[in-house]
Amino acid sequence: SGKMSEVLGFGINSYRQYEQGEMPSQANAKLIRLAANPQRFEEFLEEKPWLFSEKQLTAIRKRIRELTADNQLGPIMSYLWNYHLQPTEYTGFVNPDLQKIGAFVSFFADRCRPLKTRLNKLLFYADFLHFKRYGLAISGCSYRAIPYGPVPSHFRELFGLLESQKIIEIEEEEFPSGHIGERFTSGNPVNLSGFTQEELDCMNQVVSHFDKVRTRKLIDISHEEIAWKDNFRNRDLISFQKYGFTLSAL
Repeated sequence: SGKMSEVLGFGINSYRQYEQGEMPSQANAKLIRLAANPQRFEEFLEEKPWLFSEKQLTAIRKRIRELTADNQLGPIMSYLWNYHLQPTEYTGFVNPDLQKIGAFVSFFADRCRPLKTRLNKLLFYADFLHFKRYGLAISGCSYRAIPYGPVPSHFRELFGLLESQKIIEIEEEEFPSGHIGERFTSGNPVNLSGFTQEELDCMNQVVSHFDKVRTRKLIDISHEEIAWKDNFRNRDLISFQKYGFTLSAL
């Protein structure tokens, strides 16, 4: 645990949390990105070769290949998107589907090339707008209220997994202020075949409606939603059933 925590760049207690089935917040998307790509993980190991003997490195490489070959990312996805649960008020009564979620995120990445904060708001508004109109969400993502507005639950891990599968691309961008942001683009042509016309109409309306709205203003708009006001203090999940029909911006 100690050596692996050093490799992954977070504390030993966080790594033990992961071993026990929890996803520590410090890990964010790093673990998924690395675990989904054996070559990338090996390159990461080579940055700290003094931590392991050659025998240990060989064993680790073998294990990573076994995990990815057998598609053992499934348990992580189950944890992130509650695959074991039936659709609930927190998924908009839609069963989470990774392929559709990937296309959903990729659509906005392709159309808007947004920064992460903006992307999270676009996803929220598209899902909640469709629920407001039709009583069902689009993606099956659950959303949580945090200080910068509503976001998909475990969005860092979600985006890391989609990047590792080349569904999206994430590039760091430096601004004149010195801050670094993450800009999203689509990794491949977006497959829209899994969406209904009603879903596409909602997604396109969200793009058009917020096209000229700056990110700071979009955050302020999201802060006016009752869905955010009622839940941000405890970072609670947002119920589609309770708040879907209160959407005010659209």
